[in-house]
Amino acid sequence: MQEFRISRGFKFLIYTGFALSCFIVVACAARGFPAKRRGTAAVYAFGVIFFGLSAAGALRVIRRFNDRVQVDDFGITYIRQNGEALRMDWQDVRKVVTGDVLGRLDLYDFSNHRMRLAYQIEGFSTLMMILRENLEHLFEGTAKQTIFHKSAIYFASWLIIFAFCLLPLWAGVATGKRQPIIIGSLFAALWLFVLSTESCSVRIAETGIEIRYPLRTRMLRFREICDIDVRDLPGRGGTIPAVVISLDGNATVNLTRYRGGHLALCHALRSAWEKATEQPPQTYPP
Repeated sequence: MQEFRISRGFKFLIYTGFALSCFIVVACAARGFPAKRRGTAAVYAFGVIFFGLSAAGALRVIRRFNDRVQVDDFGITYIRQNGEALRMDWQDVRKVVTGDVLGRLDLYDFSNHRMRLAYQIEGFSTLMMILRENLEHLFEGTAKQTIFHKSAIYFASWLIIFAFCLLPLWAGVATGKRQPIIIGSLFAALWLFVLSTESCSVRIAETGIEIRYPLRTRMLRFREICDIDVRDLPGRGGTIPAVVISLDGNATVNLTRYRGGHLALCHALRSAWEKATEQPPQTYPP
């Protein structure tokens, strides 16, 4: 039996974010309510609401810090910190939903019970390997899918962060100061540049894999691909599962946060690549 818990790095990140959000809420409230100008008061009120919601979200996550996951040869068990446990045998799992945008993986059984597994679990890559080994049959249907898109929630989160980057610009306009306007403009330009490097969709063509970006399209020929697999990338105090396409010359292309999840995307891309190049099916270590 193996046991998995939330990583210490993620706990530290959430605790720090919670404390910082609370501090900013107090600071915005102290500066905003005495403000006489309506625009200035509106900026600080927005800060109170935004960081207040951030603190509430962090507190909700903190309440699950002591949950743990146990895995054995026959199934998986999720144990809450209050002692409640949800058990699913491998043969009872009917569906796997990977929410890459929200950083979680949901298992559903035939009784429609849901088990939510956070990507921030320490050793999540090992847990993922166990899940893929025992639940690979659930992804067979995705081998016929040829087009994958980023989730609308993912792009909505980018827009929210972009709006947050514009907050200094808004504050500069409201207060008549030049420095916040410059800082806000730089943040917004940097964020738009980063967004332009993010892939939007993936299409499986006859000769390769077509990856579309906001400003360009890239075709990866099947003959140029050396391997397609799931790996963990650092992020959010834990890991972000990504579909990694390895190319000739040690180059790689990382695909993250696609609708349907990284497992379904990896299975479809790898199946198409194996069929086109007559590669042997992927096997997992015991």
